[in-house]
Amino acid sequence: YRDASADVFRVLNANFKLVEKASIDEGYIDLTEDVQKLKDKRLELTVNDFITTHLAGFTTKTEDERIEILNKWLNDCQLDDDKRNYDLLLGAYLVEQ
Repeated sequence: YRDASADVFRVLNANFKLVEKASIDEGYIDLTEDVQKLKDKRLELTVNDFITTHLAGFTTKTEDERIEILNKWLNDCQLDDDKRNYDLLLGAYLVEQ
């Protein structure tokens, strides 16, 4: 278990600047700076950028349902005047990568 935890944190630390280990199986990643850099690029993201992403609070039984819900969320985040939703979208994109 400790070896697996070490492997996970090794990957996280290799891919993100600020990783804080909370316990053997819990950690926090600060994506703020990375999200700000992505905002400057003005990415237009699609469902294809979120192959493994599932949204909390939505139960999907099929891949088509997952894609439909994810697509609606993507559109809402990219069109919403509240840029915090777009920040959340970019954070999800970084984690997906």
